[in-house]
Amino acid sequence: MQVVPFSLARILEYGRRVHAASTVTTYRGMSSEQCTFAALGSRAAAFAHTLHDLVGTAVGERVGTMMPNTAEHLEVLFGAGSMGAVFQPLNPFLMPDQIIHVINHADDRVIVLDPDLAEVLLPLLPDCPGVHTLVVTGDDEEVQAVKTATPDGIRVL
Repeated sequence: MQVVPFSLARILEYGRRVHAASTVTTYRGMSSEQCTFAALGSRAAAFAHTLHDLVGTAVGERVGTMMPNTAEHLEVLFGAGSMGAVFQPLNPFLMPDQIIHVINHADDRVIVLDPDLAEVLLPLLPDCPGVHTLVVTGDDEEVQAVKTATPDGIRVL
């Protein structure tokens, strides 16, 4: 029996220390990007603090994601789980009414969005009254484009 609690935050910290030089590879088309597990772990920890401090996410709340399989998606998984939130990926290939049902049934308050999938998610948000914040990955130009197209009453970070 362990003396300390078993948690995702402890697993993340262990990985950051012991496997710091291990790499995570993200493929974007024909190119690839690599980051170390140490860097991924640091960004995941920063995201956990952002969810708690800036967004106001509480333990047990769901954090939806609409993202491809990237290092950023892994950071959200570790970050949300480390602060006690529930990581809940959304499938962009479902029918719109199914995506709406999943968001509302899970009671997502925050959704992390890849800007390439904004055209799938943004038209659905008026039917998802619980969503109050979108966290958009990407550069400033992509975030601004999503912010412009986002329905009123939803904060975009």
